[in-house]
Amino acid sequence: MPNVNINKLVIGGRLTSMPDVRMTPDGGSVCSFNLAVNRRRKGEDGRHKADFFRVTAWGANAENAGRYLRTGSSVIVSGRLQTSEYVDKNKIKRKSVDVVAEELEFCDTKAEAEALAARLGAAQNPETQAEPQPEPDPVPDEDMPF
Repeated sequence: MPNVNINKLVIGGRLTSMPDVRMTPDGGSVCSFNLAVNRRRKGEDGRHKADFFRVTAWGANAENAGRYLRTGSSVIVSGRLQTSEYVDKNKIKRKSVDVVAEELEFCDTKAEAEALAARLGAAQNPETQAEPQPEPDPVPDEDMPF
């Protein structure tokens, strides 16, 4: 039997918080964000349940994610799963499974992204918003992952 090793993942969903962009000691960019992805089937209550994934992007993908993605942004991530072990603050050994992004596809239109950024900016500092931005078409509740 041939030795087959495949680690490929494609997920699409919405960010649950702002992306966190950092610089590595050697000057590279790394960005982390959490992605909510609806399950295909609805639960007994008639609502979609969601799975939540921690995503890490490097280099140009990290810089672009930090520049263009916001809480609620829609994105498709192609990448791989990576496991790691760490010791938490209570000195308990933990394991985590994260998505390492190899490709990002931003799914919001420019108008949707600008409206989202304007709403987030107004929510963070209401005094800085100059003019109200047009609202994008509402997304049905059943399409929202959170």
